[in-house]
Amino acid sequence: MKNLTHYLSNAVHTEEDVNKLKQYILNLAVRGKLIDNSSSELKHQNTIEGDNEEETLYEIPKSWRWVTLEDILMFKNGYAFKSDTYIKNSNYQVIRLGNVKNDKLLVENKEVYIPKEIALSCKDFRIKDKDILVTMTGTKGKRDYFYTCLFDSKIEEKTNKQFFLNQRVGILRANNSVKPELVNIFLKSKSILDLVFTFETGTANQGNLGTRAIKRIPFPLPPYEEQESIITKVKELFTLCDKLAIDIQYKNKHSTKLNKTIFSEVLGHNNDNMHENLNFIVDNINDLLENKEDISLLRKAILSLGIRGKLSVSNPSDDSASKLLEEMKEEKNRLIKNKSLRVSKLNKEHSVTTDIPENWKKVKIGDLMEPINGKSFKTSEWSNEGVPIIRIQNLNNKHAPFNYYNGETAIPEKYHVSTGDLLIGWSGTPGTSFGAFIWDRGFSYLNQHIFKAKLFSSNLDPVYLKHAINAVLEIMISQARGGVGLKHVTKSQFVNIEVGLPPISEQKQIVHEINKLFLLCNQLEEQLDQQNDLQEKFMNSIIQ
Repeated sequence: MKNLTHYLSNAVHTEEDVNKLKQYILNLAVRGKLIDNSSSELKHQNTIEGDNEEETLYEIPKSWRWVTLEDILMFKNGYAFKSDTYIKNSNYQVIRLGNVKNDKLLVENKEVYIPKEIALSCKDFRIKDKDILVTMTGTKGKRDYFYTCLFDSKIEEKTNKQFFLNQRVGILRANNSVKPELVNIFLKSKSILDLVFTFETGTANQGNLGTRAIKRIPFPLPPYEEQESIITKVKELFTLCDKLAIDIQYKNKHSTKLNKTIFSEVLGHNNDNMHENLNFIVDNINDLLENKEDISLLRKAILSLGIRGKLSVSNPSDDSASKLLEEMKEEKNRLIKNKSLRVSKLNKEHSVTTDIPENWKKVKIGDLMEPINGKSFKTSEWSNEGVPIIRIQNLNNKHAPFNYYNGETAIPEKYHVSTGDLLIGWSGTPGTSFGAFIWDRGFSYLNQHIFKAKLFSSNLDPVYLKHAINAVLEIMISQARGGVGLKHVTKSQFVNIEVGLPPISEQKQIVHEINKLFLLCNQLEEQLDQQNDLQEKFMNSIIQ
């Protein structure tokens, strides 16, 4: 108990942490470790008193007893009301599975009613004050049922209704040896639920807990005089947990709003202070970046600055971008003349939304490179050894396994990939499959759905072009065709995407600055992973 109160502020950072703490509280409660006046002496008891069948049970205080639910309460299953007897409205509502959640009675959820004469004939199934409602059916193996809710008769006064129990919803009605509030609390403990679901039956998909099984559920029973103290302490600590959850929601909401505002300022096209805003973010990085979503926003901001010339300094003595563009135009025309390159029609219109320095040029990707699509390897050509085949998953996940080619038929050179080649994923799931990458894992063959960039000049830095493409990735994805989960960009769409072309010296400056800032982002992600790992270990240690 002291661990909880002492470490609470350090342990709780997310709503998931709050839920874990609630389970920790329940774990203490059902073991008699939550209140100070519980006997510290434990007894080793592996069987329920009066039961011939052995159960695997945990230790409880010497003053407590292991019993079954039928020892301390009456259980009653609901009545099988016929749907053709339901009416639109009355003062007699039927409570079904969907109306009962943990500590919530959802009386407005798909209400069904019965006429007065049926209600009078089924008065044994009317729900009474302090009855514990329990759901008995759900998805097998998922524990999405055995929800418990304590019925408060005040709802009858508030709604002017009486409530009746439908089948597959049960009533647990406590006797004089136990307070119903305690039963309702204890039945939400994972320690108890682990015992409950050992009795689960049903089909492949549907799980059930029958009347006999529920009656046999083991229950740790404290002395009656201790029960109220346990109930009060659990409610007190749960109130604290709920307050922490509200504080976390508030903090996350306003932190996200603040960070998005700051990053919007950096990304603003008409903002003259973008670089200063980026410096502000870097200087206050530990306060502003709290999760990987924030780091992703920072990466986008860095790319946005880079492709607008905000991370580089122009040198008047450098060759202009116009000269570089002319050089690439000559190479492109030579390839077309030699029939080494098919002509791609490029739109003449230019975007007016992105400002670039005067010595840069707005160009289409098709002015800079020829995108070569990969080979459509058949699954029958895959092998466990040979030359790696680069698929989409090998671009965005360095740990993804390769398929290999070890066939006798030579693979054309255009599908060969070497370290340093620029590759672009253009088909798959938006957010994971699209993007530009520099290949760094040796000689390989290129699979379909990936472009290899054949640059028209050695004075075009492939790493700069990678960053430029990734900076306009949202434009690329917005043009993609296909269904909700799987989209693709055509070659014609891709070559007409517009980017800024700086002189070669500025390209290298931009690459240097972006790489330096991205390294900082990578370090931050590693720190977050380490913090989350330590946090998880800490939470697990106090919940044991």
